[in-house]
Amino acid sequence: STQSTGSPPRQPRMTMLVLFVSLLSFFVCIHCSSSVAVNGTVDVWVDPLVGDDRASGLNASVAVRTLARASDVATLANVLETTIHMAGGVYANATHDCGARFATNGAVSLVAASRATLHCANAAGLLVVATGNIAVMNVTIDGADVPLLLNSTAVGSSVLLTDVAVHSGVGFSTIQTLGSGRVTLQKTEWVDCRLGGLLVIDAGVFGASQALFRRNREALWLKVRNSATLYNCTFEDNYRADTVSSTNVVSSVHFEPRSTDSTIHIDSVIFSGDNGAS
Repeated sequence: STQSTGSPPRQPRMTMLVLFVSLLSFFVCIHCSSSVAVNGTVDVWVDPLVGDDRASGLNASVAVRTLARASDVATLANVLETTIHMAGGVYANATHDCGARFATNGAVSLVAASRATLHCANAAGLLVVATGNIAVMNVTIDGADVPLLLNSTAVGSSVLLTDVAVHSGVGFSTIQTLGSGRVTLQKTEWVDCRLGGLLVIDAGVFGASQALFRRNREALWLKVRNSATLYNCTFEDNYRADTVSSTNVVSSVHFEPRSTDSTIHIDSVIFSGDNGAS
C-alpha cells in the first residue's frame, strides 16, 4: 500500500459553476420539502416504453413513464426508504426527460433489472440529494452535461454504485458525503468524459473494484478523510491539459487527503498511458 499527498488538478471553471448551481438548486429543493419523513418504504416503477405519467407508479402494472414523474411520486410519499425500479431500455431526452432530480428525507435506490440507458445529450443525468444511503445499479448514462451528482447528507451514510457506466459526459460526476460516509464502486466505468471522470468529496472511506477509467480529461479525484482503496481497476489514456505548455499531460488518480492520517492503497491496478497516482 502507498500513501500519497499530491496536489489536486485545476478544476475547469465551467464545471465548477455547473456543479455549484446544481447543488444549490438541490439544497433549496430539499429544504423547501423538509417535513419529517414517515417511517416506511415506497417502491416506484418506471418504464420508458409502456409507462404512463398519469399512473400511480406504485407497482409494475401501473408504471410511470419518466424518472421526473417517479421523483414526484417519491417526494409525495415522503418516507424513509425509496426504491425506484427502472425497466430496462432507453431513456432519451428527445422524447421525454431522461434524468431526474431526487431530493428525499431518507434513503433512495435506483435499480434496473436489466440495463437502463439514459441518453442525456445537453441535459443532466441522475442528481440525488438524500438524508440516507444512496444506491444506483445497472444504469448507463450517456452524453450528460452533469452525469451524476450524488450527495448524502447524513452522518455515516453510504453511496454505492454497482454496474454503472458513464460515457461521453461533459462535467465531472460528483459524489459527496459528510466525512464519515462510505463510497463504494463495483464494476463501474467512466469513458470519454470531456472535463473529468469522478470527483469524490469528503468520503470517510472510498473503495473501488473492477472500475475502468478510459480517455477522460481527468480520471479520478479523491478527497478522502480516512482511506481509499483501489483494487483490480484499470486507468487507460486519461489526460489533463497543461495550461503552461498547451499540451496534454497523462493523469489518472489525484489523491487529496482531508486529514494527516489519510491513506491510499493500490492493488492489482493497471495504468496504461497514464502516470499513476499523485
